[in-house]
Amino acid sequence: MSRFVRSPLPLLLAVAGLALTGCDVSPTFTVGPDGGTIEVGGVGLEIPAGALDEEVEIGVEVLVDLEDAGYAAIPSFVDGVPEISIALTPHGTTFNEPVTLTLPFAGEPDNLAVLRAASPDAPEWDAVGPIAVADGLATLSIDGFSVYTRRQGRRAGWCPRTGW
Repeated sequence: MSRFVRSPLPLLLAVAGLALTGCDVSPTFTVGPDGGTIEVGGVGLEIPAGALDEEVEIGVEVLVDLEDAGYAAIPSFVDGVPEISIALTPHGTTFNEPVTLTLPFAGEPDNLAVLRAASPDAPEWDAVGPIAVADGLATLSIDGFSVYTRRQGRRAGWCPRTGW
């Protein structure tokens, strides 16, 4: 299994600097059938052996502004703003085995939601989960690459157990 580790400090400094210019950050990594671990700025992907049939160049793009990056706005009935948004590419990549996505999180888990847009042109966001929270991280299994955003807040009819 391959292991790719990046210190979060350079990425966080780059994101802060690029936020001022409107640019996004998007490192790429090649992962194949043996699986691998990718860590970028607190975002982690654990791709188990057998999840991919061939080598794939994986992009992890930290998005400063969803709409400026061409993605749909978070629904207006959802309180708060995204605290972290990422695009995992290539969009539409699916896995033979679930992949673990880890996002930094330091709040109360009762109001946590991770939303997903199926593709860059998808007009709607769906809640994904379940989400496990421990040691400053929110962890969930995903079955494909897409755009994910983590946020905290409430909406009418909020269900903490399902996240939606």
